[in-house]
Amino acid sequence: MNLLAAAIAAATVSPAGGGPIVRPFEVALHAGFGYGVGEVLPIRLSGGSLGPKLDRLVPLGIEAGYHVLPRLIMGMYFEYVIGRVDPGALHSVICSQASCSGSGHIIRLGGALRYRFVTDGLLIPWAGLGGGYSSVSEQVVTDLTLPGFVLPPITTTGTTSGLDLLIQAGADVPLRSSFALGLYVSFFTGVSAAVEGGLRARFDL
Repeated sequence: MNLLAAAIAAATVSPAGGGPIVRPFEVALHAGFGYGVGEVLPIRLSGGSLGPKLDRLVPLGIEAGYHVLPRLIMGMYFEYVIGRVDPGALHSVICSQASCSGSGHIIRLGGALRYRFVTDGLLIPWAGLGGGYSSVSEQVVTDLTLPGFVLPPITTTGTTSGLDLLIQAGADVPLRSSFALGLYVSFFTGVSAAVEGGLRARFDL
């Protein structure tokens, strides 16, 4: 117990020579927009290729981390992504003779290391590398129209899962001693490969 208290105290002490207090924990929330690129180096765990990709994405995520060093954070992330099935791919592959629409979502859970290039200043740039589990689900609704017939919509669903690699970069602007706001960009490989970017709020605890 004494060792744990000493470790936390050491992590919150200013670096030698005077500097900002480095708090041991951080939590961040992010939201933005993205574009799906299909599958890049997929490591599949279940399901097969879904065919039409999710193109327009809205990612919503939360991150939690611990400072193993003043500039190095080890943590985990969870992300829920709302997406639209690429209508161009739908009409060229599935729905050449019918009216179609599609939607889907991505669930991501994994771990990451993030490195801050500086610990103090007006702008704190950082980069990260990680990976984890992802699950992609799609739903396509097909409306068939035949002369003299009214047919109910046909709904097709599919899910695939695998392991993804995450590469991130961003920059935070400290607004208070324990709060910063900034921008980020992420690239995911795997079954949910995508480029995303947006706004990120970080809370140091």
